[in-house]
Amino acid sequence: MATIDPSRESFSQLFVKTAPDKPVTMLNLLRFKEQAEYTPECKETPCTGREAYARYTANALKALVHHRSAGLADARLIAMQQ
Repeated sequence: MATIDPSRESFSQLFVKTAPDKPVTMLNLLRFKEQAEYTPECKETPCTGREAYARYTANALKALVHHRSAGLADARLIAMQQ
């Protein structure tokens, strides 16, 4: 399985170098803060780090579907309780 270095540039190349009909697998090992940290100008409602990541994931999936016309066959967020 091919891997990428998760820099901004290499991640943007994922969509250029991957055929639309081929699956992409990502594994993110995450640790969440008790309280999400936002910049002062951000208008987000206060929440936990886990909730903030869920917001991000929902928006990221919308962008992925938009940029890959075939859509996503399978996208999952699997969370382990600590």
